Amino acid sequence: MKKKKGFTLVELLVVISIIAMLMSILIPSLGRARELARRSVCGNQLRQINVGIASYAMRNNGSMLNVTRTDKSEEFHPFAAYRIEDPINPGDTKLLAYRFGCLYDNRIIEDPKVFYCPSNKDADRQYASYINPEPWGSLPQEYNTAAGKNQWVRVGYEYFPVERNFKRSPFTGAPEALATNFDRLDAYLPIATDVLRTKGSMSHMNRGTCGVNAAYPDGSVAFCNNQDTFSDNLRLPPGVGLPGALWDADPSEKKKTVIYSIYYYRFLAISNPFDSSLNRSR
Repeated sequence: MKKKKGFTLVELLVVISIIAMLMSILIPSLGRARELARRSVCGNQLRQINVGIASYAMRNNGSMLNVTRTDKSEEFHPFAAYRIEDPINPGDTKLLAYRFGCLYDNRIIEDPKVFYCPSNKDADRQYASYINPEPWGSLPQEYNTAAGKNQWVRVGYEYFPVERNFKRSPFTGAPEALATNFDRLDAYLPIATDVLRTKGSMSHMNRGTCGVNAAYPDGSVAFCNNQDTFSDNLRLPPGVGLPGALWDADPSEKKKTVIYSIYYYRFLAISNPFDSSLNRSR
């Protein structure tokens, strides 16, 4: 009987090198495909949020989502849904809802996972950080305690509605307050976007290229990956007091005027990176 001939070492090495080469081609493609799928989910979630905001406005005489605290001041963090220091009534465990928390409390959107892009990188903007203990929307949360953060529930998108002909800050040119009526929204600026903390925390990246899903008042959602939007040549106005590129500024732990300036000019850049209001370095 003839002995069966096996693979030689050279043949085996050739097969291994072919497999390695195929994997080097396929794995990045699979990663891009997964990100495209997550980006699509993100866009669909923002569409649901857009419909929810319009529905809330219809139920409440055109009012936008609540951002007014119990002391009548404005809650100015674009991602805050609940704060442990803001119960509806003193001593009550039921917390006052802000932004997307209003959609949840009014059962307009019943699944809070909708409020989190699946591509979010930062732990404080992920759904899993706010369900221990359950239910979502309750405080305190173990994540906040372990991370040394304020006992807030944060969502995975930014909510920053701007009115037409809004009152501008004389120092920064940004709005002094958020839009309160749906019918007075600036149709050319987003209502909500992906997380915009810094370039490094952008949810959607492809080979170093930034991208952002943005929801507009007409119900549409658009994906912006125009690199003029994210150019390092864009600057905040001098009155803001933050030198450097627009997208380098981290709005975390800033005062209201600075936070509103950062978000307003970023929303403006997403809508139209060549708007004359944007400051550019020479």
